[in-house]
Amino acid sequence: MVSLWAWLGEGSCDRYGGGVPPPAERPPQRRPSSTREDRHTPWSDIVIWMVTLAVGLALSYLLRRWQAPRFSALSPFVRAWHLRLNAADAVAAVIAVLVVLGGLRRWLDRVAWPFVLLGAFLVSAAWTVSLALAGTGGLAGRTVPGGITDAARAIGDSPGAYLRSATQPGAEGLPRGATLVVWGLQHLGLHTAAGVGLALTLAGCLSVPLVLIAVRSLCHEPAARRLAPVLAVAPYAIWMAGSIDGLVLTLTAGAIACGTVGSEPDRTPAWAAAAGFLLGIASLISYVAWLLAAAVVITYFVRRRPLPNLITGVAFLVPLFGAQLAGFAWSSGFTAARAQVSGTSPRQSLPAWLLVDVLAVLAVSGPTLVASARKIRRTPGWPFLLGAGIGLGFAVATGLSRGDAERVLLPFLPWLLVAAVAPERRPTSGDALERTAAVFPALLTAVGCVLALVWRIAIESPW
Repeated sequence: MVSLWAWLGEGSCDRYGGGVPPPAERPPQRRPSSTREDRHTPWSDIVIWMVTLAVGLALSYLLRRWQAPRFSALSPFVRAWHLRLNAADAVAAVIAVLVVLGGLRRWLDRVAWPFVLLGAFLVSAAWTVSLALAGTGGLAGRTVPGGITDAARAIGDSPGAYLRSATQPGAEGLPRGATLVVWGLQHLGLHTAAGVGLALTLAGCLSVPLVLIAVRSLCHEPAARRLAPVLAVAPYAIWMAGSIDGLVLTLTAGAIACGTVGSEPDRTPAWAAAAGFLLGIASLISYVAWLLAAAVVITYFVRRRPLPNLITGVAFLVPLFGAQLAGFAWSSGFTAARAQVSGTSPRQSLPAWLLVDVLAVLAVSGPTLVASARKIRRTPGWPFLLGAGIGLGFAVATGLSRGDAERVLLPFLPWLLVAAVAPERRPTSGDALERTAAVFPALLTAVGCVLALVWRIAIESPW
């Protein structure tokens, strides 16, 4: 990770990302003045998002009524309605307004790149913490499994014995690494749930600058600057407060950033090794983290760098092999976790949970997800979207996220929004670098902020 920060001082990448030589220049081609692409507006993306969400919620309701009481707990979105107003609401609203205004005025274009990364982290931390305090869960961590704190205390002074005690997963179907993280935080002096939750929240917010580093390398700096405010106030921050999977998000984001930067010409193999090692560490905390390796592999393929695949793969196995020697068999734990999730989740069919998971991703990503999906073919960052989409689809289809969407799916979400800052039309070789990134999607970002605020202020939810 030290090398990442050393890289920050380097100059801007070329337009094709990371110093990769551009293809042979072609003469600019005339394009029709009005195309199907030009007819899309932010309002149409919002309408598509609202209609899709409404149809999904209606199907969820009908399924619940049809199969009641078996499907009585199908929808995890709303436990109760309430109105909760405090100072944190005002702080979150002010942050949202300033970020949207700053994006419209292009404040980030006048700031040096390292300060863009620092500012994105600070804004993300303030936004996430204020949203957590605006709700009923606070920083105690509503998305941290309730049993993990007690399981961490039970370890005592013998983490090795804890790893060797059984091949079963840790608390709530998590690998043993998740419980050891909380145990480590407790031994660092964070004995309260709020203290642990704050540490995990700040760790999760570090993912924002890491995602931007990867986007800057594979796309270009203007795209990363446009994406910074989108990620800093993303609505999925309601899942990140106090979440152990926020740490997984940061580890996987660091892995993808190392892999992307490491695939640039003249980079040492240490970058690829760091990517695999971070993915391995993340996989000891979450059983779905390894699925994001698809984004790294596709990036290597696009940049025609076969050797980093081997280095990353070997480095990925190092933490898993170390855990095996310490007594924890990851493969056995994975199998046991799947059985535990299937056995303890409400007795609902896989299609029912698949619908809930898709609705959850759609809801906490906001209408920006629609714009990103629509423009995936117009961004050089498509390997991130495709890799995250493949991993997310596997996690949902195999039932790993059944009943736990807010924990399992979080590491995939930032990568699904990368194309939101792609241009409205496919760039040509004659386009200036500045025109190969879209204008900041202010309206979509604002709607996402309102969604997150309403969720925290008016809805009592498991999230």
